[in-house]
Amino acid sequence: MKGRLLLIFLFALSAASFGQSWPSFGRVADSTNYYEAEPLVDSCISYLRHTLPQDDIAGRIEAVNFLDNWITGVPYVIISQREYLFKATRGNLELMTQHVAGKLYFLRSHPAYPSNSFESEWIGLNWMLDLYNMGAFPQIEAMDELLDMRENNTLREWLMDKVPSDWINENTEE
Repeated sequence: MKGRLLLIFLFALSAASFGQSWPSFGRVADSTNYYEAEPLVDSCISYLRHTLPQDDIAGRIEAVNFLDNWITGVPYVIISQREYLFKATRGNLELMTQHVAGKLYFLRSHPAYPSNSFESEWIGLNWMLDLYNMGAFPQIEAMDELLDMRENNTLREWLMDKVPSDWINENTEE
């Protein structure tokens, strides 16, 4: 019985120590390769949404690298990160990638929207704030201010002032 419990414990421990693995993805000349990777992109977005950095440090680093490499090379989606993001996150790659993941989630669910739209920026910002709000990062005053604005229902208006006016369209809810 002890041997069986030890075996079950070791199996559970070894299973927990292997996180999701993500392929390395470099610049590719053929767009087909990027389209073929889209199911992995969707899986990566879901993974980033549902794990915390402390849950799988190595897996998240690989996921962040995979998504960053895909998005910087993909020829048919352009993601602009606004200056407010760099200031609010202090350049934290994990938080900024969560923003990109939120934008991509929105864009993959709403293909009629352009990459640079208020709606995608809004979703990306909220995904980033959700991860930060879970306490996975050291406190950052600018992020706390964004959370306060969200709590006070002033974040949307604040964001409208931060994005170019051509990102706001008739579909943008006031």
